[in-house]
Amino acid sequence: MSENSNSPPARKRVVHWFKIPEQLWPESGGVKKLGFVELTANEERFATKRCMGDVARLVFELARESLRYVEDANGVRTIYTSDDSVDLLWGSFHPSIRNMALSAYNKLHSTKPEQMASFLDSREVTTV
Repeated sequence: MSENSNSPPARKRVVHWFKIPEQLWPESGGVKKLGFVELTANEERFATKRCMGDVARLVFELARESLRYVEDANGVRTIYTSDDSVDLLWGSFHPSIRNMALSAYNKLHSTKPEQMASFLDSREVTTV
């Protein structure tokens, strides 16, 4: 795809890498590291739309949307929800690897307990 010269440059994304323990590489299909990005509001919306009303599916779709890179013996490759690359990878993972991916997503996108407590304790009640 050619880029329009008037288009802004692609936004760089921070990638959070998580190493799969070596003893689990056979269960990961040889994948050694998983790379996740923090989701934008639009990416969260896309993941929600893919659920087609199935609320239980949402956490999986959010994690799959966030998972963008894998590293194996051949190097780093990019994966997408817009083609079948995430589907193929996700389906090849042992349940323990999928569980680690869900945990990584949750770690990146969840507020620390002390931050959440501070936020909730900051409640003020007023009338308008």
